[in-house]
Amino acid sequence: MKIAVTGASGFIGSAVLQRLAVEGHESRALSRNDLSAPDFTNVDMVIHCAALAHRTGAERPDTDAFDSVNHRLTVELAEKARQAGVRRFIFVSTIYTIADNPSPLMPLMPLAPRDDYGRAKAKAETALLAMRGIEVVIARPVLVYGPDAKANLRALMRLCDSVLPLPLGAANNHRSFVSLENAARALVFLAQAPSNQVSGQIFHLAEPEPRSTCELVSKARAALGRPSRLLPVPAALMKTLLTLLGRNTLYEQLFGDMLADTSSLLNIGFHYLPGDPQIAAMAKSLQKI
Repeated sequence: MKIAVTGASGFIGSAVLQRLAVEGHESRALSRNDLSAPDFTNVDMVIHCAALAHRTGAERPDTDAFDSVNHRLTVELAEKARQAGVRRFIFVSTIYTIADNPSPLMPLMPLAPRDDYGRAKAKAETALLAMRGIEVVIARPVLVYGPDAKANLRALMRLCDSVLPLPLGAANNHRSFVSLENAARALVFLAQAPSNQVSGQIFHLAEPEPRSTCELVSKARAALGRPSRLLPVPAALMKTLLTLLGRNTLYEQLFGDMLADTSSLLNIGFHYLPGDPQIAAMAKSLQKI
């Protein structure tokens, strides 16, 4: 079985390639420059990891940029894969396609994205699930942690590596996470699963046990040999302060709940490995960066 991986140099794509090698599968790495004319010759499966990443603030791409890459390009690639005789197309979407539903987030909840990133991914999901002539599998990862984590997790790990006390002692929220290792394992598992279990289905990549921001920071600091030093600043006060600073989204990420139901993946035989070693690896990989 030959599996093509788009976004092969990215955070998730590179981990998927490593996992395929560990399991002895033949793979084909497709970088950003390959996507206009991808070579799907003799490819059985495509794991589509390439995407325009979710960002906030001044670096946030505009609406059309998200739609161009995360929606239109995704559908074009799936169509090219179908024409080339690829059997299965696994789309790495995001939990943010349904984020405005109440927790726990279930796979078949109505699409309810919060932002342009989620809207583009949601449009791609809808188009792909309507395709015929190719098996489509939707994989929605929650926040992915692991070595060389990106964006806000990277910034949080930098703070963990400092001697400063952090005002996160009251961040006892309940949030679904998935380690990079488990996300890659799950995607390779979905590539190998029988058609009658996965074709046309949506799966959440989320470890069964949620974590709090307080727990995540404490374990990261412990891995770095530092005391937790978490100040129990009330969540309501943190919300007021961050709102005044225009950082409402940051408050939700640090103190808000977001639980994703992962039973659909567990029910077809996937098992998650313990995530604590990946928290330690993440903290150490970003130390002093």
